Amino acid sequence: MAACIEIERSSQWVNLIRDYVILLNDVQVGTVKDGGKAQFDIEPGEYELRLTIDWCGSNRLHFTIADGEKLRFLSSCQIRGIDYFHPFMMLYYVLYKKDQYLYVSQVQEPEPALPRQNETIEIYIAGQRYEP
Repeated sequence: MAACIEIERSSQWVNLIRDYVILLNDVQVGTVKDGGKAQFDIEPGEYELRLTIDWCGSNRLHFTIADGEKLRFLSSCQIRGIDYFHPFMMLYYVLYKKDQYLYVSQVQEPEPALPRQNETIEIYIAGQRYEP
């Protein structure tokens, strides 16, 4: 049985027509379009995930995945909102922070709630306790 990773990319104007290249252990495994998702079956083990676009890229995210496990990741560009209109912001990231132009982070799934046992619920209608 294989493990699975899913990479979700947020939709942004700054990279609307360009795909992010997905690298696992510095080997290209696919791409993800603007606002899209990409899902891959991989062997259990330790990996390094990185996204690139042209000559810029993201942080390197190390993770370990077990057999049958599914991990989710979120990716986006650091330039968003009003920063898109700043005349030197794009140039700053391309020249000085090219490996921080994009980011990728693991989405932590919430812990399932524990079932409650021996709990009673009291129902009141118009101030009077309801007995079914």
